[in-house]
Amino acid sequence: MKPAAKLCPRWNRCSVNGCPLDNHGSHPLDKAGACTMEKALRLRIASQFPGMIPRDGLTTREWAGRAVYERLPAATKLRLAERGKVALANLAAVRKVKSTLP
Repeated sequence: MKPAAKLCPRWNRCSVNGCPLDNHGSHPLDKAGACTMEKALRLRIASQFPGMIPRDGLTTREWAGRAVYERLPAATKLRLAERGKVALANLAAVRKVKSTLP
């Protein structure tokens, strides 16, 4: 079976030492760059290797944000979800208006 990192479409030209799909992790002082692969793709690849990849394919920052979100009360999570829905609706409206402009 191929290692998870090799399933990434950017594997052949990537130079990020701290790959979120690498089960070895990275050295804490390594500042070689950050993974720019889309989060959804990293999560899809990581789901094929349950329990084998640290942070399940998330970057350190994404993992920390997820931990903070999971500790929030249910009411706060619901309020954030509603706020997100409103923001997406506003964005769609702006895009619609822009697409009708000459």
